[in-house]
Amino acid sequence: MERKKWESLQAGQQREIVKTQREKQHAAVKLAELTEKEKRQRRQNLQREREEHEAFLAEYERRCEEQGYDAAAAADAVRTSRQVNVADELARRSAASLLRQDEWQYATEITREQKELRQAKLAKQQAALAKEQAAARTRRSMLGDSASAGAFGGTTGAASTTSRLASADARSRSGTLASR
Repeated sequence: MERKKWESLQAGQQREIVKTQREKQHAAVKLAELTEKEKRQRRQNLQREREEHEAFLAEYERRCEEQGYDAAAAADAVRTSRQVNVADELARRSAASLLRQDEWQYATEITREQKELRQAKLAKQQAALAKEQAAARTRRSMLGDSASAGAFGGTTGAASTTSRLASADARSRSGTLASR
């Protein structure tokens, strides 16, 4: 009986040992699974972060490249604009120089008195023209419109008035050119 007792105790101890070993093994397997799951998750996170970083770097490089192109284009535009402005300024100065040389040949000194005399003469011509036009109107009204009509249906007074206006206009233009 003692033997059976002893065997029973030994079998019970054996079962407890096996049970504790199974529990330890089961806990170790669960821990290993958890560790493996965490490792996979970390790898996935790391891979995702690397892909995001690579995408960011690619976008950054593309933007830098575009800005480089934009900066180069802006620099070219500024350079071209400056060249055009310099060329325009040189052309303007050249033309101004030629005009000054041309003016030196024909220029006359116009004093204030000459200008006042010219204006007075022009005013006298305009007054005389106005008097002639008034006289022509009264003649027409006294004689009638049919008597003063010219060959082409116009009045002879109007033709002479037009020629006088054209000559006065030409004189004022020549005075303006000489004053330059």
